[in-house]
Amino acid sequence: SRTTERASMSNGKTLQTVISIDGVMSNSLRKAVNDVNRQLSTIDKQALATASKIGNNISAAAKTAAKAVAGIGIAGATAAAGLFVKTGQDYIRTMNGISAQTGITGDELKEFGQIAQDIYTSGKGESYQEIADALVNIRQSSKLAGDELKAAANASLLLKDSFGMETAETTRAATALMKNFGISAEEAYGIIAYGAQNGANRNGDMLDILNEYSVHYKSLGLDAAQFMDTLVKGADAGSFSIDKIGDAIKEFNIRSKDESKSSAEAFKALGLNANNMFAQFAAGGNTAEAAFFQTVKALNAIEDPVKKNQVGVALFGTMFEDLEAGILNNFSNISGAAIDATETLQQIEKVKYNDVGYAITQVGRTLQTALIPSAEAAGQAIFDSMPEIQASIEEVTPTIAALGESFARATPGIIDGVGQAAGMVRSFGSVV
Repeated sequence: SRTTERASMSNGKTLQTVISIDGVMSNSLRKAVNDVNRQLSTIDKQALATASKIGNNISAAAKTAAKAVAGIGIAGATAAAGLFVKTGQDYIRTMNGISAQTGITGDELKEFGQIAQDIYTSGKGESYQEIADALVNIRQSSKLAGDELKAAANASLLLKDSFGMETAETTRAATALMKNFGISAEEAYGIIAYGAQNGANRNGDMLDILNEYSVHYKSLGLDAAQFMDTLVKGADAGSFSIDKIGDAIKEFNIRSKDESKSSAEAFKALGLNANNMFAQFAAGGNTAEAAFFQTVKALNAIEDPVKKNQVGVALFGTMFEDLEAGILNNFSNISGAAIDATETLQQIEKVKYNDVGYAITQVGRTLQTALIPSAEAAGQAIFDSMPEIQASIEEVTPTIAALGESFARATPGIIDGVGQAAGMVRSFGSVV
């Protein structure tokens, strides 16, 4: 029919139009595409040349690592290469940070690195950076090095994993214990762990108390175990805040040698010679310790509760009223206090990390750590080659810029041509 004939003619014209537009598009884009391909080829050659230059400078250690990775297949090699780069980058940045923060270099920095690796492979810490933060904090606070530094960092991370204590806070408290009582880092952290296990940190203030009142316990001739024992016994006895116990000791330390009238009268009320007591407490050490327990025993022997309270407040301050006379039994019973700090830490570590998850973590971290020497060598080689790499990049830059300009010039034509072709195809479809 005539209608069919007209449709056929119309369809033919539409097809001719679409083909024509397609031809025009191809002609208009051909030069741009050829330019782009030519520039890509140039970049490929320059990139290969640059890679060759870099490759020639990579150390034998890095090449050996690459050969080892090649044996596990493309997918495995890609994953291993990523791990290789990340492990090396994390470790190198961590060591650079330690050096910048502490000023240490050379063999001492290598020692820090070995400590960090040992702790990391044990499964502690979320990353090398967290371990480094602990090391730097401890180093700056206590000047520890070698095995003592390693023991302190290991213990601080153990306390964080076990009790949620931040390493900066445990370090502050442990340093106070070390400095005031002359104990090792392991003993200090072990005493903290003992306190946390036995309820002394139920209000979350134990570390602050250890830091604040260590000097006062030391002044009275008491040791770190006796200090912690008063806190644990105070918590067991139901003290609202063990801070009051530390505050009572602080007040007593001040009043026991201030030679004031009120302190002298308090000693006299206990049947003690005030001048002798002042002298004994001023002497410190074992002499002060003996005088402390003598005073506590005499005060606890007073039967009249009113008199006991008056004398107690005169020597221990108003904290004595808050704690009541029961605190005297607490102080009396710490004479032979002993804490096996090392055993406490060992037991916590044995239990805390005794599961399959930590075992797998340790294996994985051991493998990561094995990559560090090669990663360091590769990183150093690339760093040493940076001037040459930068020069090569500068050679490629103009070509890349020209490529971008070619794309920019071609893009409007591509968009316009595709739009016209799409419109014609739609028109053709509606006629059909």
